Amino acid sequence: MSRAARVSDVARLAGVSIGTVSNVLNNPGVVAEATRRRVHDAIAQLQYVPNANARSLASGSSDTIGLIVPDLHNTVFVDVARGAQDAAAEQGATLLIASSSSDLAVQDRYLDLFDENRVRGILLAPMSDSSEGIRRVRAHGRPVVLLNYRDTEADCCTVLVDNELDGQLAVEHLVARGIRDIVFLAGPERLQPIRDRRVGVRRAVLAAGVALEEIELGGIQPDDGRDAVRARIDGWRRPGRRIGLVASTDLLALGAVRALWSARVSVPGEVAVVGCDGNRMAWESPVPFTTVEAPGLAMGREAVRLLLAEPIGRAARAADGSDASDAESAHRHETVLIPPTLTPKESTRALD
Repeated sequence: MSRAARVSDVARLAGVSIGTVSNVLNNPGVVAEATRRRVHDAIAQLQYVPNANARSLASGSSDTIGLIVPDLHNTVFVDVARGAQDAAAEQGATLLIASSSSDLAVQDRYLDLFDENRVRGILLAPMSDSSEGIRRVRAHGRPVVLLNYRDTEADCCTVLVDNELDGQLAVEHLVARGIRDIVFLAGPERLQPIRDRRVGVRRAVLAAGVALEEIELGGIQPDDGRDAVRARIDGWRRPGRRIGLVASTDLLALGAVRALWSARVSVPGEVAVVGCDGNRMAWESPVPFTTVEAPGLAMGREAVRLLLAEPIGRAARAADGSDASDAESAHRHETVLIPPTLTPKESTRALD
């Protein structure tokens, strides 16, 4: 055949109705075994590929879940995707993954693309306020679950890593090893996880009664950490002084360790280093550094659970104010807060 086979071609060759072919594909239990065999033989002979888009248009949704992350170079989001994919597969769903490269315009395009393809719902890990895009797709009946971002304006479920605890654990780990001078490498304040980690750092410093120096940075890449440390190494060096450096991301920690190593500063003898987030892309370090790891796998799994628990269509009715069914009315949006885990490595372990 010069064109792709259609369901009508399969029905004609198998000698059955189009409805019977549809049942074989979507509800095979209602079709006799001999008829199923004829339909499958016709599908194989014609090399027919079912049109998922057509089924989605007919039903208003599909068994596909969309996931939009800001950066697939950060292995935390790779873990989120793995957890979401495993949880989706267990429920007979599939996962489509897109990276926005932390660009709101790109994120909006993927939101619209998933919406147009009638996905079952969207898992979204934004880096900034995305409430407008969320409202737009929810108005079309698409549930949304936010990942790693709190948005009080968004009408949806949320899965968060406890980033305040992240910063707190990093400081407590250093203080428990006798360190009384804490330096915090802070990334851009506009990034919500960075702001939360700062809160945790300050809380732990206040509780321990130790000194804190905060260094504001414009980015969260290794070069940002390297340049900040290089500019301050000489001022930090005093006889008998030991500094505990908390980096708000592992990439910043990587840059900091490289700068300390190049300047022949002992890690952890003079400066002990702790990173925050668990990004394995940053772990090729001259000295393996302690990090507070985000629970990416658990976040992905929880997000899928919350998404599939929300009845299809509830989002649209919530947006236009129309009456909901009993099942829809029973649904209550949840915020799930998952604690991070500190993993000691050589940048602090030698102090034990």
